[in-house]
Amino acid sequence: MVRGIYTGAMGMLVDMARLDTISNNLANVDTIGYKKDTPVFKAYLNRNVYMMDRKSQTIKPVKFIGNLEQAVILDEVRPAMVQGPIIHTGNKKDFAIDGLGFFVLRSPDGKLFYSRAGNFKTDNQNNLIDDNGNFVLDNEGNTVKWNEEYTVDENGWVYDKQNKKLFRFGIVRFSDPSKLEKYGYKLFLQTQESGIPVEDVDSKVMQGFIEGSNVNALNEMIKMISAMRHFEIAQRIITTEDQLLDRAVNSVGNIRG
Repeated sequence: MVRGIYTGAMGMLVDMARLDTISNNLANVDTIGYKKDTPVFKAYLNRNVYMMDRKSQTIKPVKFIGNLEQAVILDEVRPAMVQGPIIHTGNKKDFAIDGLGFFVLRSPDGKLFYSRAGNFKTDNQNNLIDDNGNFVLDNEGNTVKWNEEYTVDENGWVYDKQNKKLFRFGIVRFSDPSKLEKYGYKLFLQTQESGIPVEDVDSKVMQGFIEGSNVNALNEMIKMISAMRHFEIAQRIITTEDQLLDRAVNSVGNIRG
């Protein structure tokens, strides 16, 4: 019965993780270039139950309970790299990528980011930047100097008003983009698991468009209702196990009496 209480509590923790992820997704349903979070859970056939020893302030296994079988914990939260809706804006500094590519950005301190959010603007030196002040880079790693008369073709090449080819946007792809590390709401960092960035020549660049969030609000609401109901069931399990344990203890006490 004590194990039943721990099993119910474990289920509640899983549902809390699901609800946190769903809430974050719903909060970013209108965030440009946002990729929804997907919780990934890991199952253990045999896992120890631990408790905090108040005297030594250390975590120790609870020996009188033993191991907890079929435990489930949150392993990681991955971004779902499904493409979001392409929205027309008509702004010449807005860009959307149709494909698996990412824009390459560099922070003022030199850190490289990758993003699907192409709602750019210019600073006082006419550098093309995102809304966090990160510089947009071309395919040679240089900052992009922008002119309002520039046009961009679907391959990411930028032309001046005389239709002279100037440079190409830095568009890269990864072998496993789901392994990119999320930084904030719409920026990503390269990881060892994601692979190195390579130039993407297959994706199409659309000027005057942006990519919206790939969060489906209706689906997330359905997931939230499901998680809340499962959370309530886990609560009932704990209450029932507690009542059974109370009866068992009282029954033993009456027999001894």
